[in-house]
Amino acid sequence: MDWVDYFLYYADISVVSCNCKNRDIGWPFQLLNYFILNTIWVLCFLLVSTAYWFIKDWFYHEKIKQELENQNLRSELLFLKSQINPHMLFNTLNNIYALAYQGSPKTADSVLKLSEMMQYLLYETSELRVPLQKEIVSIQRFISLQTLGLREEPALQFCVQGDIGHYQLAPLLLMTFVENIFKHGVVNDKKDPATVTITVKKEILYFQSRNKINQYLKDDTKGIGLANTARRLALLYRDKHELTINNGGTHYQVHLQLKLE
Repeated sequence: MDWVDYFLYYADISVVSCNCKNRDIGWPFQLLNYFILNTIWVLCFLLVSTAYWFIKDWFYHEKIKQELENQNLRSELLFLKSQINPHMLFNTLNNIYALAYQGSPKTADSVLKLSEMMQYLLYETSELRVPLQKEIVSIQRFISLQTLGLREEPALQFCVQGDIGHYQLAPLLLMTFVENIFKHGVVNDKKDPATVTITVKKEILYFQSRNKINQYLKDDTKGIGLANTARRLALLYRDKHELTINNGGTHYQVHLQLKLE
């Protein structure tokens, strides 16, 4: 072995010796680095899984809360609606009884109209919304039944304007205002007739009514139906309606603007 081979031999030994020393010195740091990295991954996994569990639990409870609110809303609406229907039927039955007692030929026709109206009330108003056209037909039947009890032609003008065939409305919502005219108003003064106007324009319903107040007809239950209607509007059309009621002492006016669906 000459001196060149001798030098290369000892150089290789020195490199191997240095590598071994570096390996001996670096393994604790490598272990620590491995431990830290795995700890971070575990913490991230725990954080993500915990956040997922909390979010899932929050959405579940929010869903339950929403379902309870919807159920309470439906129950309250059904209760409010139940306070309206019996009063209308009670007045109508009184009118039919008076016609039957007098032997009026209008009795059979009034019974038929009452049957159609009850069918609508019992079977077609269970949902939160009904076709607007059906609601208006129901109002027309109601007016016809109420005017059967009058001895002369009623002084009431009912007008519908606009396209009503493509919209829906909460059932019996407008009925209370019309009922209130017969309950507290004057509908036999041709010089000052009661008016009801329903206009639909660009998905907005405009309801207007005006009637002379009957100063001789007092009712202890006055205001219950209107309060219920205002409550239903607040529940169903919270930010989609404007209701103005003006009692001027001699005349009663209602203005309702409502966003249709």
